[in-house]
Amino acid sequence: MSAKLKKGLAALIGGVFVITYIFLFLPALAYIPLTGALAFEMGAWYGIACILVVLTIPLSIPFAIFFIFSNYANKNYLKMLIFALLPGYFCIVSFVFISLMIRLHCFFADFPHFFRN
Repeated sequence: MSAKLKKGLAALIGGVFVITYIFLFLPALAYIPLTGALAFEMGAWYGIACILVVLTIPLSIPFAIFFIFSNYANKNYLKMLIFALLPGYFCIVSFVFISLMIRLHCFFADFPHFFRN
């Protein structure tokens, strides 16, 4: 693959991610209070942990945009693509963490019932 084609492809992919992240940044911040309202049904510590984990997704968007531009300027196109997927990584990690918190809450909420029967 020629250098000009790599640069053009990286510019196209980076531009698509930057525009997408700009449009997703403000609505993502608006959904944080809704997540908190749902998370505190489990308890205070579970709710705080879930909010902090979900908060990493919109906070990673400005960092991803910065690293996309800086790696594109330094001609590190592979690193640029890795950093373009940074909010996606945080989304997957937060989903796994919240699923784990829900499972732990269900286990410990039903734990005293094991000894009654």
